[in-house]
Amino acid sequence: MQVVCEATQADDSELRASAFGCLARIMALYYRHMSLYMEKALYGLTVSGMQSSDERVACMAVEFWSTVCEEELEIALQRQEFGLDLENVQQIPPEFTSYNFALVAVQDVLPTLLTLLTRQNEDPEDDDWSVAMAAGACLQLFAQNIGNYVVEPTLNFVAANITNQENWRAKEAAVMAFGSILDGPEHEQLKSLITQALPPILNLINDEALQVKETVAWCLGRIADVVVDAIDLDTQLSPLIQALTSGLRDHAKVSTNCCWTLINLLEQLCQEQLDTNIMSPYYQTIIPILLQISARSDNEFSSRASAYEALATFVTYSANDTMSIVQGIATEVLSRLESTIIMQSQVTSAEDKGNLEELQTNILSLLTNVIRRLGNDIALAADNLMDRFIKLLDAQESNSLIEEDIFIAISAVSGAIGKDFIKYMPIFLPYLTKGLQNTDSPTCNTTVGLVADLAHSLGLDILPYLDGLMSILGTNLNNSEVRRELRPAILSAFGDIATAIGPNFQPYLSFVMQICIQAGQFEPEDNSLDTIDYVFNVRESVLDCLVGIVGGMADLPNEIYPYIGSIFGVLQRVAQDISMSNSDSVARSATGLLGDIAAMYPPGEFKQAYEQVWVTEFIKRTRSNPIFDEKTKDAARWAREQQKRQVNA
Repeated sequence: MQVVCEATQADDSELRASAFGCLARIMALYYRHMSLYMEKALYGLTVSGMQSSDERVACMAVEFWSTVCEEELEIALQRQEFGLDLENVQQIPPEFTSYNFALVAVQDVLPTLLTLLTRQNEDPEDDDWSVAMAAGACLQLFAQNIGNYVVEPTLNFVAANITNQENWRAKEAAVMAFGSILDGPEHEQLKSLITQALPPILNLINDEALQVKETVAWCLGRIADVVVDAIDLDTQLSPLIQALTSGLRDHAKVSTNCCWTLINLLEQLCQEQLDTNIMSPYYQTIIPILLQISARSDNEFSSRASAYEALATFVTYSANDTMSIVQGIATEVLSRLESTIIMQSQVTSAEDKGNLEELQTNILSLLTNVIRRLGNDIALAADNLMDRFIKLLDAQESNSLIEEDIFIAISAVSGAIGKDFIKYMPIFLPYLTKGLQNTDSPTCNTTVGLVADLAHSLGLDILPYLDGLMSILGTNLNNSEVRRELRPAILSAFGDIATAIGPNFQPYLSFVMQICIQAGQFEPEDNSLDTIDYVFNVRESVLDCLVGIVGGMADLPNEIYPYIGSIFGVLQRVAQDISMSNSDSVARSATGLLGDIAAMYPPGEFKQAYEQVWVTEFIKRTRSNPIFDEKTKDAARWAREQQKRQVNA
């Protein structure tokens, strides 16, 4: 530590920057041992380093404080997950102790960060990492970490700079500072501040400086994302939409951020599909502009992709009174897809090919959303759609990037028209089979999910095709060379298929249960995060599979009977694994499965199994977990009722 600290004062700027980078890494690895060094030297050294005129040195000194905040946020999250913030916890283990370094340093570090926000790149189109960007990112972390303590000094900075007509840097820094502190401080406190700050911020959307306009659009996106309820919808939504409409027509960087803001507004304000919603009146104005931007030949600063994403979100959250506009989008986008198929044979350079693939991905994503939104109304267009998709599949080279997007769009068609999709199975099956057998490609995961989707859409009509599909899935699962992330996808798909075909899953039951039981006992080979995450995914997919099988074969309890002991073994592992039992979705599936099994055997055949202490404790823990969804608690209550019936039978 002494050597590294001395190196922060070296004459060579590269060495100084490396020393601050090294301190950040040490903080990340040894946070709980750093208290002494912080008091002795690091507060002063890092604040001094942040003020360095050398960009790289200042950036790395800021990075040190970003790391401090990240570590303290991670500790806070872990404490919450393990229930260590509760009053009845007597002693906090050292690895869960926060020393509040950021809070202690706030009076020195925060003013420095705010000043650094004014050191922006001169060129408005230069996106290289700058001291101002590093300071903005660090300020966001400070706000998340210490909450209300950032508000007053930041607001003083904003007030002093936002109306500065002489200096664009001051205005941009003020807007950046305001947008950076929205996630962390108390919601109610922020709401009143935003109500006051929104008008002057909106006025800057037409500022002469591109940097200011870009940051204003970003700040509006942050408000819409984090504290949308601070916007007075009666008086402020219309001016906000006008500002965004103006920004959409501006430079690509401004346009991209305006698209993001619109996406956030739709996601926050239009949760349910109704006859009309608060955004409906703006569709006629905004959709033509987005269609115009998305028709660009290039994707400068992601403006075209952002416009497509915004269009897809407008479709997803569209109310019934905008359906004619959605159908207009569908007609336009289908025409565009057709023209890209023609272009496919004309592109020669790698750059043009990449641009075309990116465009096709955007079009397919939007088209998928349109299909999902229109539902069965696309029945008349289904032949046309499937014809385009098959043509597109034929035009692809091996392991094409857009194959996955085509399969997702086809899945949307099957979901929209249900059993009527059966007429496309003969022509589509070779492409589906090829996708399943191409295990080296990430598209294989999507194809596995598509088999599950087809089972739901077709129901029993999939049976003539199922032997072949199950055979390929089983072969993939038993192939030791196959990518390991494919296994959880296949296990989950088995559960979906079982749910869809019910008792007709019987021919596959023995084979699939054997795989589930083996996979449920899977232990990590090492303690790396990737391996632990993979084992979690495998166990969760085993649980999904068992839920599907038990649900699908509820009318054949005698077929499931021989496997109940093994299923309880899987459930016990889940209940006794802290990370799994603290996962909302896992706990919901596991307690639901406990209830479903008990309901299948009302005479109480498994009384002894349900009398086990871990069963009672797991159900009780799930039911009382304060961070769990109400549906999860309902599943636990259902499991408790069924457990009582078993025990008292």
